[in-house]
Amino acid sequence: FVAHRMKLKGEIGPTFTIGGKDVTMSISKTGFNAWVDGHPLRNALAFATSFTYERFMLAINDVVVAITGRNYFFPNKPRRFHEECARYCRCAVAVRGMLWAIS
Repeated sequence: FVAHRMKLKGEIGPTFTIGGKDVTMSISKTGFNAWVDGHPLRNALAFATSFTYERFMLAINDVVVAITGRNYFFPNKPRRFHEECARYCRCAVAVRGMLWAIS
């Protein structure tokens, strides 16, 4: 999870307005907030679920970044970061597309 690996400037993740309330999307915060001391099975389920969801969202995010040229999970990063991220995502999506086509 990015939130515990690096210090980020500002809020983590994109913010959406849902029902008149601003909600900041953070998979790692949601996963970690589900942990309860003394409940290892619940914590294992929370970790497995949030980790799987995070992987799914990263695959979708690669496509979004490849198309838009911006990683919305890091709104405060400089333009150079977004350009490099978009270049990587475009290559990753192209490789996935080629692998899908030849399979």
